[in-house]
Amino acid sequence: MCLPAMRKKIKQENEKGEIQRGLERDIEWWNEPDLIPGTYAFDPSGNLNYLHELRVHVETLEKNLETCSLSLKHTEEKLETEEGKIEKLYTEKAELQSELSCMRERLGQLVGELVRISYDDIRSTR
Repeated sequence: MCLPAMRKKIKQENEKGEIQRGLERDIEWWNEPDLIPGTYAFDPSGNLNYLHELRVHVETLEKNLETCSLSLKHTEEKLETEEGKIEKLYTEKAELQSELSCMRERLGQLVGELVRISYDDIRSTR
């Protein structure tokens, strides 16, 4: 058998196989227990139950989303409050550092005065 004839035979075999698989699918379709006899339609009650389940699931997801949104909003508000507290602490820290710097400067001045007074006392007692 020549190559073109073999290709043609293989193609025919594949087409026969596809037709056979299509027939098997059709037979399987017609033997579906939920199929309304004489039609290609299924009994809609199963779909309605499934649709109801989906609606309940969607409602549950919407409630969860709402709860998460409220929780997120609460957390964001709490974060803003804490950030405000942190900002106040940084301001207070800067003020205390400034005050400490002033105290150190004043302490240096007092020590300088004490040294000068002590030096003057030592000179005057001689």
